[in-house]
Amino acid sequence: MQIRIDVKKAFISPLAPFAAVVFLVSFSDSIMSYVTPLFLENVTKNALIMGMILSASSVCGIFIDFIIAKFFGKRSYVFFMLWMIIFAALFPFVLLTVPPNMVFILLSMLVWSLYYELRGYSDFSFIHRFMPMGKHTLACSVIATVVSLAYTLGPILAVFLIEKHFDFSFIASIITTGLSFVLFVMFFWKNKKRRNLPATEHKEKTSFIKEIKVLGVLFQKIKILLLFQFALMLCDAAFWTTGILFANKLKEVNEIAAFIPSAYTLPSIFVGTLASLVKTPMGKKRGAFASGVVGACAISLIAFTQNVPIIIVLVLIAAVTMQLACIYIYSTFTDYVERLDILGNDITTLTQLAANMAYIVGPIALGYIAVKINYGATFGFAGIFLLLVTFFAMTVTPRKIRMPQAELKALK
Repeated sequence: MQIRIDVKKAFISPLAPFAAVVFLVSFSDSIMSYVTPLFLENVTKNALIMGMILSASSVCGIFIDFIIAKFFGKRSYVFFMLWMIIFAALFPFVLLTVPPNMVFILLSMLVWSLYYELRGYSDFSFIHRFMPMGKHTLACSVIATVVSLAYTLGPILAVFLIEKHFDFSFIASIITTGLSFVLFVMFFWKNKKRRNLPATEHKEKTSFIKEIKVLGVLFQKIKILLLFQFALMLCDAAFWTTGILFANKLKEVNEIAAFIPSAYTLPSIFVGTLASLVKTPMGKKRGAFASGVVGACAISLIAFTQNVPIIIVLVLIAAVTMQLACIYIYSTFTDYVERLDILGNDITTLTQLAANMAYIVGPIALGYIAVKINYGATFGFAGIFLLLVTFFAMTVTPRKIRMPQAELKALK
């Protein structure tokens, strides 16, 4: 195990202001991530219908991924950040101002999906532009740390605001995104020379057919890693959909259950720094798989207890290991973005598609399990699925995955 003391360098511009903007936008989203399932359950009175509505956001996200890959592939992180902030503010604004009927709720889900997709492209594009390949794990760790801090503090504030008035949570989300926009403008004014650099050249595709062929070639190379990412995101969906309702129900038994969402995000604040300091001797992919096994076991055990302190301990263990797995696997994907250069955003598209598929299948399947069995059983399903996928990935994934440069060149 090799220790690399270079965290201080990570906070030298431009990563620091970028991380600050990401923190504020993520803080806003963390409030909405806590409030939205409660809002939807209050409107629909059914966990399965709630899950179907949340899945609609990810269905929209899949189409958005293809549109971005086709028409906006050569855009830089500047473009993605600006529109990410705009849609992050629009989501709470729509829920706050329009009638709570199904049409407007689905419209708000579309807005939410736009924000989420743009955030992923923004992160990958920024790291590709500013960070050398040897610093990708460090950059992913710094961003993961600030995001985790935001998702720890957001639910705590949301609980407090909901007790005062439910709409206060929407207002707080809008104000936070407004602050992120101010920082965004300040950052690009300070770095206007870098801002005006031409975006990385991107190969133009003449049709969606050719775009799909490119994605198909890349998918064949990293499909097992995408399946692993899908399983990780399914567990994440369990915490942020039925898990919110699970914690809200357990509050009737023990008030500290309100801190279950924060327990899921709190350890990640420190895990990001740990991942940036420690270089795993088994490599990023194997490190991700090893972390996934431990996290899957912890998540599965939640299904077998109603003891709130024990559940919080299991959530803490799952949070640490799953965050390590996410950092290592996303750092691996960022390496592939770097290797592909002009086709880097196509790797991003595949990772976004995998996450969206998890958030399409997850809320519906988990909502169905919650209705038929109980909320706790959703964690058992998600954890066992992650465990099986991880063992499969450990068995079949080669240590070195080479990008299909020749096959991609033949598609030109």
